[in-house]
Amino acid sequence: MRITDDIIYKVYDILGAEALKTFQENYELVNIIEGSTIPNDLISPERRVCRFCQKRHPDTSFQKKAHIIPHQLGSEHLVSDFECDKCNEVFGLYESQLANFLSVFRTMHKIKGKKKIPEFVSGGNTLHAKVGGFHNLRNIISVSDKNGFELDLDSGIIRKRYEQPPYKPLQVFKALAHIGFCMLNEDEVEDFRDYIHLGLMNGSKDQNCKNYPAFTLFVTRLPRVQSSTFALLFKKNNDRLIADYELIIFCRNLMFQLSLPLHKNGNERHRDFVRHILPGGHFIGDDFESQTPVSAIDLSDIELKKEEGYFEFRLDPEYVSKISKLSEDEQKEHSSIRKIFISSMDAVLRVPPENDLNS
Repeated sequence: MRITDDIIYKVYDILGAEALKTFQENYELVNIIEGSTIPNDLISPERRVCRFCQKRHPDTSFQKKAHIIPHQLGSEHLVSDFECDKCNEVFGLYESQLANFLSVFRTMHKIKGKKKIPEFVSGGNTLHAKVGGFHNLRNIISVSDKNGFELDLDSGIIRKRYEQPPYKPLQVFKALAHIGFCMLNEDEVEDFRDYIHLGLMNGSKDQNCKNYPAFTLFVTRLPRVQSSTFALLFKKNNDRLIADYELIIFCRNLMFQLSLPLHKNGNERHRDFVRHILPGGHFIGDDFESQTPVSAIDLSDIELKKEEGYFEFRLDPEYVSKISKLSEDEQKEHSSIRKIFISSMDAVLRVPPENDLNS
């Protein structure tokens, strides 16, 4: 699929080619943004109008930096000039729920917050992940657990389940949808004015969103990591009963897809309403192939949600092979792990002599 004259989108899994064709037949790209972009054409605060509450200076203030893509997804510079400080505070509350939803993901991918890369501590204070140093290595990830990690010698995989921080699903949705509403032009924003006023900003109609398919988030796990965070907004090109807009967000090895809900046309209320999913892909321009599993997550609920998360590490096959040849007691000793360090492939660990360690 051609995104622009210079950018072509390719699916990782050839089985997704038909889904890509269907998506392309129903949608056209209307906007694309990148989180590291530094805007240079912002209007002065005294001339600004908030597109969310529709207030202007001096009835409201515009002193804070209003990020279009939040820090939680790795954006530092891309800000708007159409969001007032009060609305920015509301979205800040939503983004704190997004941080809980992302869980250990931000630490594992070194996504910097406003000041630093966050440390992650699971519920029950068992799992702990942070970025720091180890001997001569710097900026590496360490993951530890009070109960340890168990290595499956047959697969060479370490799997760990942990308690994720609780989050409010609908507020997570709003944090992500905010990106899409920032990408619309002013005329298009008015098509969502009722939802922005009654749902996005004050939540008086939040209970009516329960079980609406428009509030389903699709998360695709990608085999490659994107170096930057960017978003694409697609608009439907027909009168079918599908979402009017689909927002795609790429962040590291995840791809999020959500619709902008409750357009004035009201398609979401029809029983035949459907969503078309953009299959996982890349813009690198090669023929790399891989499966891209997709999860559908219902974010329509207003109640606090508690979930169990898990991650896995695959160890070096040569190391696993050596352990499998040891005696049973030695295998237990080597396969019970307390802490894991993760570095880049080209990192070289230099351990000081034993007498230096003891000094």
